[in-house]
Amino acid sequence: MIELGVVDPAGLAYWQDIHGTLAPLREEWPVVRSTAGDFEILRYEYRVRDQARHTFWLDQSHVFSATDRLTYIQNTTDPVLFGLTDDEIVARLDAKKIIGRQDLLPKKVHLDDHKIFRMLCITPLEVKEQIRIVEDNFKRETRTQISNDQGTALREEARVELEAELGMPPTQQQINERFQQKLDALVKEAFDAYKESAQYEQDVEAAVDSILRLDMAPNEYGLLQRRGILQVVGFDLIERHNRKFRPGTTILYYRDRPDFDPRDNLLNMLKYAVDHAAAPN
Repeated sequence: MIELGVVDPAGLAYWQDIHGTLAPLREEWPVVRSTAGDFEILRYEYRVRDQARHTFWLDQSHVFSATDRLTYIQNTTDPVLFGLTDDEIVARLDAKKIIGRQDLLPKKVHLDDHKIFRMLCITPLEVKEQIRIVEDNFKRETRTQISNDQGTALREEARVELEAELGMPPTQQQINERFQQKLDALVKEAFDAYKESAQYEQDVEAAVDSILRLDMAPNEYGLLQRRGILQVVGFDLIERHNRKFRPGTTILYYRDRPDFDPRDNLLNMLKYAVDHAAAPN
């Protein structure tokens, strides 16, 4: 998730409490080919959540004096997404209109001849968002289930407890408050157990997997990293010399950093399939 800002007459401007998503926009999605039949990325999409508040500035028919209007393409299907080419991103970076060098976490890889052929990456903030969604969904669903299954019994428990404590029949408000306390405690107990379970990890993994959209070859990530647009964290960007194929040329690649956890090494990550006929060499 990339911290961005509102869209103003000068283009995408930084705004501290707004976040955006970086994802490649190709001619179709998710299996995308350009008219040349390759995997050329046309632009990257940034999410601007409050774009509806700035429709006046987005109207290109409005002309203002001394306005430096930077170019972009707004997604007609999902208007909170704004497409930028890498050159347009760099122009905004130089003008400090968006934050540069966004961190990316590799989540899945496609192997070809035991080498990383492509990677699916995501920003840490997007992962945190999905974790929050998974946790909020569990709490909400658990609260509803407990209330439906045990609501009557819990309210009666609350009434009996309060009457013994007060020495007189409690009010309905007092019963409701004690009922909510009991309900909160049961939800917390269930949530604590859920977070320690394998199901929690599976649910988070599935939620993150459902929004993985940034799909590129290591060389593509590396080129953008060199331009200051992104950074694949936890891995070293290296330059390889092509000796077997295309001698005299180089290609960018990511090398694992040695540690004690093999799960975060690229070759040991979850795998995904790619249409080799459509992917670049």
